Amino acid sequence: MSKKKVQINLSPSSSVLHISVSDELAGVLDQIVSDEADNIYLVVPEGAYIAQNVLNFQLLKRESESVGKNIVVVSKDPRIQKLAEKVSLEAQASIEENSKKQEPPARRPKPEPESKNLRPVADILPPERSGAAPPIADLRRFASEKSRKMEREEVKEVVTGEEAQEDLAQEELGKDFHVSEYTPKTKKSKKIKAPSINKKKIGSMLSAPFRVFKGRVVHVLIAIAVIAALGGGYYAAAEVLPKATITLHPKSVQDKMEFSLLADSNISSANLEKGTIPAQVIEEKQENTFTFNATGKADIEEYASGDIRVYNEYSSAPQTLVASTRFISADGKLFRTTETVVVPGAQVEAGRIIPSSINVNVEAAEPGDEYNIGPTTFSIPGFKGTDKYLNFYGKSESKMTGGFQGVATIVTEEDINDARNKIEEEFLPTVSAQLRAKAPESLTVLEESFESKIQNIEFDARANDRKTTFQSRAVAVAQAFLISEQDVNNAIERYFINSTKYSSDYELSDQRSIKYFVKEIEYEDGYVEFSVNVDQVFNRRLSTESVMESIKGKDETEVRKTLSRMSELEKAQVRFWPFWVNRVPSGEEDITIEVDYGHKLEQQ
Repeated sequence: MSKKKVQINLSPSSSVLHISVSDELAGVLDQIVSDEADNIYLVVPEGAYIAQNVLNFQLLKRESESVGKNIVVVSKDPRIQKLAEKVSLEAQASIEENSKKQEPPARRPKPEPESKNLRPVADILPPERSGAAPPIADLRRFASEKSRKMEREEVKEVVTGEEAQEDLAQEELGKDFHVSEYTPKTKKSKKIKAPSINKKKIGSMLSAPFRVFKGRVVHVLIAIAVIAALGGGYYAAAEVLPKATITLHPKSVQDKMEFSLLADSNISSANLEKGTIPAQVIEEKQENTFTFNATGKADIEEYASGDIRVYNEYSSAPQTLVASTRFISADGKLFRTTETVVVPGAQVEAGRIIPSSINVNVEAAEPGDEYNIGPTTFSIPGFKGTDKYLNFYGKSESKMTGGFQGVATIVTEEDINDARNKIEEEFLPTVSAQLRAKAPESLTVLEESFESKIQNIEFDARANDRKTTFQSRAVAVAQAFLISEQDVNNAIERYFINSTKYSSDYELSDQRSIKYFVKEIEYEDGYVEFSVNVDQVFNRRLSTESVMESIKGKDETEVRKTLSRMSELEKAQVRFWPFWVNRVPSGEEDITIEVDYGHKLEQQ
């Protein structure tokens, strides 16, 4: 850091102070306080330490104002100018800008020493002017340990930056300025060395007794910490850290097993010697009505039809009416009987005739909807001209229906077949799902035994019927046998023990695939016989306890030889921790044995 008195174009009470990249705030404030000028142009280079944050500029402004100094920050870095302006410090890019102004920066009045509102500035004065050591609080504020550490780590950048700053100062001042060098008494050379920077700046703020005391305490604490760390490290390395992890990969083989079982709903427990296990039969039955659209078209001639009641008021003798006997309605519509009927004779009581009657089905003589007439009376034209004409007659109690002539929508044979297929496709899965939902979680549906079918189906129309829609009523049923997976697994284990070549040296793994094939099924008798086909992975038996005993306390070479002699192993890995350990610990708590059966079931 250098101070240069300005002789031209500035007020006699103004000066220029150049700082280096590595100058700390405490040192800068020392120079400002010691400078006799009231207006100071502080030239701050790009990347300067004090320009790292706005807090340094706030402190710079506060301390300068407390001693009556006016500071103008000069920097070509826009960021540094903005930081200065944030705390209301005047900022400009070069000193030449000020030479063009008519008035110098306003001088701030020096405070009266008696004022109670003024903050003493002895804590930031150089030692030769203050005559006393600064308070510890201000030392921490302006010379933090972190800042000194950064200064030591970047000492080469500090020297290079200060020399480059001198060239920058000459360029900024120009030919019209005369600058004289100023070197603080606490600095013996222009270049800064890493060990001397911190000592001199701390020495400017601490007294010698405090410095010696602090140094001794730090050294003692460091020594204690080093001894404790070395002792703890030795203990950890010798007693705690050594660990060994052994990963074993036993041999595995995949093969098939096949045997038969009989699942019987009439027994309650398994008899594996006989190959029987209990079963449960479940059934789901549902009925539903479905509506479908007719799609056919045809020219239709249909005859209206209905029932009329024929009365006999003529005599007590019965009267036969042959099929096709004519009846004429009151409005002249001709209908004929569809079958031969006998009208019973009337009853005579006290000389009074009580008529008898019978229902007769009639059909219109011609097609068309005009014959769809409402209730009315009918006469028999065949009796006209006789006494019977008035005493035999008919009455309809409901409307005649069915009369039509023209193009109409009809039900086709294809419509009926499509409806049947749709019921099977949609209704059967619904019933099947309901059946599965009824199955207890503890049991499994024997899929090969699952059956679902349409038990009954009826339609309200036939092919060529004139209808726009028609309906169907269907009854569906689903049934299945349920078995216990545990019973099947027990049967597999028994078969493995008694019937396979692997049972002496291997054990069953959980890697298996089971398929069932039904041989015979009888729902009425409640049993199903099926074969069990198993794809199974067999794992070689291995005793981790014997492995533990055989490797405890052995070095890496011995462990590898021991493991390589084990015929039940496919391969093994040995890992020690920390890296310098090459022997298995003697304590079992420091040894981890991992068993990895890496063989995965391959789908056949």
